[in-house]
Amino acid sequence: WLNSLEAKRLAIDIPSGLSSDSGEILGTTFTADHTVALGFPKRGLFVGGGSERCGEIHVVPIGLSEKAIAELKSETHLITRGDVGIVANPRKKRSHKGTYGHAFTIGGSTGKIGAGVMAASAALKGGAGLSTLVLPRSAYDRIDPTSLEIMVEPVEDSGNGFFREVDVDRVLSKMEKASVASLGPGLGMEEETVAFVRDFVRRCPLPLIVDADGLNAVARSPAILSERKGFTLLTPHPTEMARLIRKTTEEVQRNRIGTARVFAMEHRVHVVLKGYRSVVAFPDGEVWINPTGGPAMASAGAGDVLTGICAGLISEFGPVKEGVLAGPFLHGLVGDLLAKKGNRVVMATEILKNLRLGYQFLKKRSELLSTLF
Repeated sequence: WLNSLEAKRLAIDIPSGLSSDSGEILGTTFTADHTVALGFPKRGLFVGGGSERCGEIHVVPIGLSEKAIAELKSETHLITRGDVGIVANPRKKRSHKGTYGHAFTIGGSTGKIGAGVMAASAALKGGAGLSTLVLPRSAYDRIDPTSLEIMVEPVEDSGNGFFREVDVDRVLSKMEKASVASLGPGLGMEEETVAFVRDFVRRCPLPLIVDADGLNAVARSPAILSERKGFTLLTPHPTEMARLIRKTTEEVQRNRIGTARVFAMEHRVHVVLKGYRSVVAFPDGEVWINPTGGPAMASAGAGDVLTGICAGLISEFGPVKEGVLAGPFLHGLVGDLLAKKGNRVVMATEILKNLRLGYQFLKKRSELLSTLF
């Protein structure tokens, strides 16, 4: 009856009928326009059906002891602006492009050139001083020349526009002075490309981000991730995550936190499980929930831009926790800001062009998009 009323609906702490731990809808559940969480936001507000029932979340203090709060031990956290402050810091005046590293994007193939271009462009916007896109020669011949800041390294192919396993040595040789590598946007799933990905993941000595078709290739043999010695970040959407763990997308969605945590710990990797309220899992079992981003961003290429932003942040700051958390937070924040301006659909290139809005927001201490942030 309450849900049927044409009125503003307010939930105190958590909407009635919603599991505070899992977000499971337990029968009839109150649907709120605003939820005022007492002391701390409850995990169930961000997972399961909870994210659809709570509306805007506002966290209010209720006099809990700061000392007691500081002593709390939790493996699940919420990303807030204070956790990603590293990206709001001004750059050193005497720096130059070499100060901020060189990001390499290995991606693109016949018919999917744009994915690699967007990821490489986003790496520059994310913080890299230099950005190079490595792609097959036949795909290079069709590249859009308007992305003038990106350097492009074509690799000889068999004329079909896809990477081959024999190309691994050539690609690695081009990356001797790189600071981070991204693998996957627009690669395609030719058998020879799958072999290329598996060998490259094993041998790449750099901090490595794997996305899109790179993930689909790794899903053939996820154990290769455990063979890596350096930093590894995976950015799967739910279906790609399902392929990695050989379960259904529905099973992943029912337990997003647990799925990301277990995989990150088992394979000693970092995971950004994309989707509404993306989940960031670390190899030590720590999990962070990202409160930014929404349905307006459900558009082609948004994930490629996220990959590039993450690469740019790692290139500038190294594979530090703040940088890993800042990628999805900043990406989703820009989408939210554009959606609030009336964009029903936010295209990937719009996120890329308006990344400054996210930086500006993080620098303004007084202006809040939501009390949650």
